[in-house]
Amino acid sequence: MSVVARIARGIAIAPKRLRRLFHLSWRGKLLAFEALAMLAIARIWLIVRPFQRIAVHLGTAVPTSQPDDTERHLLAEPQLAQARQVSAAVRWIARFAPFRAVCIHQSIAAKMMLRRRDIPSTMYFGVSRNVEEGQIKLAAHAWVRAGQVEMTGFDEAPLFQEIARFR
Repeated sequence: MSVVARIARGIAIAPKRLRRLFHLSWRGKLLAFEALAMLAIARIWLIVRPFQRIAVHLGTAVPTSQPDDTERHLLAEPQLAQARQVSAAVRWIARFAPFRAVCIHQSIAAKMMLRRRDIPSTMYFGVSRNVEEGQIKLAAHAWVRAGQVEMTGFDEAPLFQEIARFR
């Protein structure tokens, strides 16, 4: 789909999207705007910078050989509530963004939003390999967890072998 067609499609369904936005509280609107801004930043980052330069902003790299103790870091109730709100905002806005916001954009946006709130989180990267018609096809995926809250990308995470983790 061309850029012009995407914009036209976005304008055609914008009133329905805007109605949902108007029903949100002021905090909800600000959170939705922040999620949209962070998704846009993540998308632009991945277009203009090599991933190695972005990775330094994602946190400390943790070897995948270490046990994943993210769930052990129990969050206080206010942090849990904020993490759930961030998760919902990022996933909701990603569906309606005027640009494509896939798992890596959502994960980077969620990680940045959680960091702003001093909520510890872990970002995971994984790959899967499928053999179709004699050719090997690789797929990549990213997901985020904050304590016991599965933020983004967890619906597909079991299909992927974890290759990197950032705390």
